[in-house]
Amino acid sequence: MKRKQMIPVLLLIVLVALLTGCYEVKVDVQVYPTGEALLTHVVTIPTMAVNMRLKSMSISAVDMRKMIEQQAEQDAVLIGETQLVDATIRQGPDSTTITRRFLFAEAEHLSAYFELLGLEAKYKRGCFRHKFAVEAPAVDEGKVVRLGKFYEPPPKKEQVITESFATERSFTLRVTMPGSDKKVEPESEKFGNAWEWKIAEERYPEPLAVDYQTRRKKAKLPPLGKPATSDFAVIDRVLTGLPGDGAAEFARRFGARLTPVLHLRLDKRDRVDLSLLWRADETAAQAADYHRQVDTLTAPDFAAAYFPYVEALELDGGRIVAEGFRRRAPCKAKELTGALRVERDGKRQVVVLQTPRMYRGAGAKAGPPERVVAVLVVTFPDGAQQYRVITVADLRAGKAIRISGH
Repeated sequence: MKRKQMIPVLLLIVLVALLTGCYEVKVDVQVYPTGEALLTHVVTIPTMAVNMRLKSMSISAVDMRKMIEQQAEQDAVLIGETQLVDATIRQGPDSTTITRRFLFAEAEHLSAYFELLGLEAKYKRGCFRHKFAVEAPAVDEGKVVRLGKFYEPPPKKEQVITESFATERSFTLRVTMPGSDKKVEPESEKFGNAWEWKIAEERYPEPLAVDYQTRRKKAKLPPLGKPATSDFAVIDRVLTGLPGDGAAEFARRFGARLTPVLHLRLDKRDRVDLSLLWRADETAAQAADYHRQVDTLTAPDFAAAYFPYVEALELDGGRIVAEGFRRRAPCKAKELTGALRVERDGKRQVVVLQTPRMYRGAGAKAGPPERVVAVLVVTFPDGAQQYRVITVADLRAGKAIRISGH
């Protein structure tokens, strides 16, 4: 073969070595104090490799997203008591990130998803501790990426011309559990309240063994009326349109954007499990971790009473993702004495939201009457869920919104 003909061939081999098998995989597990768990599965691939793969399959990036979302939905159904929060693909000039998030009704169900990744995981919740362990004889990249036909195996060693052309491939496991650290094996790197284990490509054939345990702490929260948890006063100021620092504080905590989502879960003892959320779009999802860290540093009382939370709600025939905070322990319904309260109509529980009278002036810049201002979601003791979308028209009317159980 002539020298000029060999150069393109060599470049092609180098390109294949650079782009195939370049998978950076991260699995983030957050166990909530409620016993639920959020799992975030992130795979990062060179964008050029993704485009080459899509071209060879004659499909678009939109088709790829739909197929990955369908697979994730099937995984959630297969596991049971598991909800797909979202499945997103973000393409940049250099890399493409595929993210899937699942909410498990019970953290014990995490083991079923890890099994799909070729890993054995066990979670146990005792009276005094949380325990999470992961084992595997080796890390199988084809399984941990969970991309099906979109996975391209790495080139054989003889295809790589020099090690300088090899790109980093890794598998990272990050775990956050309530309580204080009791046991961490093997010792690893800590980020905030999370421990992280990173496995480089050359260690894939080695056995994986992670054992993490925490001591449980009983939540001791002051009544909602105390200054330490003034979040309800903040909500009242926002909903009633009163001047002051309340609206500014609420906007700061919730990223100064998007639609507030208030989710009340009621039990038969008239207790309220409250989530303060915002309707999340792509921008909110990217900034969520930052805002939570700011809240922890600047509002320790709020961080003590609430924990970061994500949920997917089925509204208007579609799914919306809401991110924010959930109270560590339920409060008594009688503690809700402001714009938002819980009443009794015989045996029925009724959630009442007194909306303020706003946007009544001719010059008020309110937007169209159907513009969504907030969303109120109520889950009753029998599991039935109802919601009410609050619009500009509701604020102009200034009438109380009532959601009743059966």
